[in-house]
Formats: sequence, structure tokens, C-alpha cells
Amino acid sequence: MPFALALLAGALSLSPIDTVSAASPALPSCRAWAATQRGESLPKPQGRAASFRAQFLDSGGGLRPVNRKYVAVFFPERWGEAAPRRLIIDLHGTGGSPEENWGVDWSRVLLSRNWAYVGLKYVDDTNGIHDDEATMYANIKAALDDIRSQCDLGTTVNVLMGFSRGSAQAFSLAALDLKDGKLFSAIVHNSGAWIPGKPLPPTLREMQARDDRRGFAGSKHFMYCGERDQSHEVPMCDEMNTAREFVLAQGGAVEPLFKDARGGHGGLAKNKDALDAMFAFLDRAVGR
Repeated sequence: MPFALALLAGALSLSPIDTVSAASPALPSCRAWAATQRGESLPKPQGRAASFRAQFLDSGGGLRPVNRKYVAVFFPERWGEAAPRRLIIDLHGTGGSPEENWGVDWSRVLLSRNWAYVGLKYVDDTNGIHDDEATMYANIKAALDDIRSQCDLGTTVNVLMGFSRGSAQAFSLAALDLKDGKLFSAIVHNSGAWIPGKPLPPTLREMQARDDRRGFAGSKHFMYCGERDQSHEVPMCDEMNTAREFVLAQGGAVEPLFKDARGGHGGLAKNKDALDAMFAFLDRAVGR
């Protein structure tokens, strides 16, 4: 074979490795990844909060910083096999923490139903200042993007859930989400809204001022109150009913208010009937 032809044949036989990008390494399961997130850079909690953090980390949960705050993340053992993959995004109450919410109310409940947990810390424990609604929403989006870049999160259906102050903030976050990312397939409010006759939060004031009657269109809500809950200036069920009427007037879909005759503040996870009603709602809203 002439030398030139031999050289050409040799060139054609080479694998075009310079035009093929290397395969990206597979991401770890979110359960395995979460267990490595120890939150070493975060401020150390004190007293009762320290105990809840230790229990959360010992059980396989993880802590991931997000813009001067953090999220607490937990993924059940078989969560990756679920279809759909269901995720609770949780908002604690005044001065609280996601580790406490998980330990006191939600660990057994969510594990038994194969729901993952992402709880947002949104208070500075050194001064008691809580993030505003826009910052909370931005941190939720940033946290989900970060988790997706670190582990095999896949496609999830996300439910926003709040307790007390977190429940009240969840109305505003739901409204922001409808204008922005539509991350939340449903919203659960556990004992918290606003006192009738008092000023609304900024996002809801703007919605009320527009009076378009469509501000909550597309959102789905479940609300719980305990009839023994007198933690605010008025009975909690009055507070929650005021919020329910507002959401309905703005085009949202709301289940009948679950009134727990024996319930106190934040009693949702302690009432089997309330939990059954909540998960039946979620099954309809996001699928089994």
C-alpha cells in the first residue's frame, strides 16, 4: 500500500476520543449523601436544640448550609425507588429548628410513608431575627438546586408545610411560588395564619390591593387547627378560618378546615384522623 494511503487508513481507524466527552460520574443516592453532611461549619446549638441536632444526625439526617442559614435533610432508605418521589419542605415555628420539628412530630410519620424531608432554618438564634418571606423562598430554591447538584434527587413532587409562624409564612411563600417557580404541588398549614383584623403580610397585602381574585389560583391547601389552641389573641380556629376564606376569595383550593376538638397548638401530627385527612388530601394533590 502506498505510504500516503497507509497513513490515511491509520488515521481513519483511530477512535475520535477528542470529540467524545467523558461520562459524568453518577451522583450518589440522596440518603447516602445526606449522611455525610454533618454541618460542621454551622453555629453549634445549645441545650435542647443541641440534643435534637445530635439525634437528627445520628439517625442519618444531614445539615447543608444555605445563605447563612441551613436545611436539614432526611431521605428514607427506599425513597429512591418511589414513584413519584415525594418531598416535604418544612418551616418551623418562632425560634424553632427543623431538627426539632423532625424529632418531635414528623420522623415516624414521614418515614412510614416514604416521604423525604427538607426543613429550612430561617431564624438567627443569636438575635432572634427571622428571615422575611422573600428570603425564605429564595433559600428554598437555592437549597433544592444545591441538593439536586449533589445527589440523585431526580424529579420530585414538593409539598410546603409550616407550623405556627411557619404555617403563617407558608401562605406568602405559596403566593410567591405561583408567580415564580411553581415548586409546590400542595401546602399544609399547621396552626398558624394571621389574627383577624390585623395587617396582612407584605405579599398578601399586595395581593389584596390588586383584588384580582386570582392570586392563589392553582394552589391547593390543607389547614389544621386545635380548638383548645389559645396561643394567640384569638382562638386559632378563628385565625385559620380567616386565612381559609382569604385563600378561597383569591382563587385557591382549600380543603375544609380540620378542627381538632381536643387539639392544642400544632397538634396535627398527634391526631391520627387529622393525619389521615392530610395524607388523603396529598394523595389527591400529588399522587401516591
